[in-house]
Amino acid sequence: MQIFSVDDIEKDYKVIGEIMVKANKWTSTTKMMAKIIDRAKKMGADAILDLETSSIGAGSYNGTTAIYSGDAKQLWKAKVIIWQ
Repeated sequence: MQIFSVDDIEKDYKVIGEIMVKANKWTSTTKMMAKIIDRAKKMGADAILDLETSSIGAGSYNGTTAIYSGDAKQLWKAKVIIWQ
C-alpha cells in the first residue's frame, strides 16, 4: 500500500476515513506500519494519506526508533483514501 503526502498525489481521491493507532513503548515502527496498512485494507483503501506520529506522555521519536520513559506512548494517524 502506498503512503502519500497531499503534495505527492497527482490524481483525484476521496478520503473515506481516518486511522489512529497507539503504540506502547516497545512497539517497533515496522509493527505500527503493518497495523496502519492492515486497517486501511480492511476499510477498502487504495492508499494512505498524511501519516503522522506524535508522542503522548514523555518520550521522543526520531523517525525509526521510539525512546520512551514512564508510560509514554506514540500515536500514529493517517487518512484512508480511494481513487476517484
